[in-house]
Amino acid sequence: MIIGFKKTGKLYKGNTHLHTTLSDGKMTPEEAFDKYKKLGYSFVVLTDHIRYFNSKRYDTKDFIVIPGVEIHVEHDWENNRDHHLVGMYDPSKGETFPDGHVFEVPQVKPFALEEAQERIDLLKANANLAIYTHPIWSNIEPEDLITLKNYDLLEIWNHESVFWSDSGNGTFHWDYLLRNGCHMNGVASDDLHQKDDRCLGGYILVQAESLTNEAISKAMLEGNFYSSTGPEIDEFYIDEGTIFAKGSKCRNIAFITNSRNRKYWGENPGDTISSASHPLADDVTYVRVEFQDFEGNKAWSNPIYID
Repeated sequence: MIIGFKKTGKLYKGNTHLHTTLSDGKMTPEEAFDKYKKLGYSFVVLTDHIRYFNSKRYDTKDFIVIPGVEIHVEHDWENNRDHHLVGMYDPSKGETFPDGHVFEVPQVKPFALEEAQERIDLLKANANLAIYTHPIWSNIEPEDLITLKNYDLLEIWNHESVFWSDSGNGTFHWDYLLRNGCHMNGVASDDLHQKDDRCLGGYILVQAESLTNEAISKAMLEGNFYSSTGPEIDEFYIDEGTIFAKGSKCRNIAFITNSRNRKYWGENPGDTISSASHPLADDVTYVRVEFQDFEGNKAWSNPIYID
């Protein structure tokens, strides 16, 4: 049996991309955190632009703020092409940037990848997970993400970009990476700037040993989480040549692979479905699952790889 995800303990709801009045957000940190707490979140990563947050001053027993930042490279602003990366502190890797550290923003023309790779390397060298954010909004080609190395996660859903410009769904880029042999987990996030509650809704559910920065980071690196805008995933695994998935009642369940995808529905229009299975084809190198409810909300598993 190959297990992609199996809910066995407590899941911590979190957002990995958030802006406040410390950069260009419309809410103070206190206002933003209060909003997330009321929605049942256990953690957020504070990622204001180019200014590193590193403090425990907002942490409580049931809610933590993980240190982080969003940094970018401006290559070709006139054509809306640039690279953005979120850094998320991983205490197991050592010390990181001090609170308030300000990053330079390279401005380079023509469009190139070297400076983006330097940004990734900078985050990784200073005990941060590197998350490549909103590739559609940034007009990044899938090939660019193949060329860049050593980042940890891809932002597959950026809720505010979906709301404002329909440019926040990065699953095409994700599958391009996966089809080309890159092992890459995906995260859904908000990239919240506004006070508008409609910009809230992309999150991850992490199965970690405890609500600590180190435990959350460890679970994310191990892929022990899934992304969602509403539906839940309880199980996703392969056993004796068959793919299985089980979760909340939804409109459909889809298995996404490098070969032919397959979507399962209820027996009749309007019927719900909460589990599905599908035979594993011989040419499949990876499979992931998506649950979609009747409102269009989705949940995305991380991939299972078949070597």
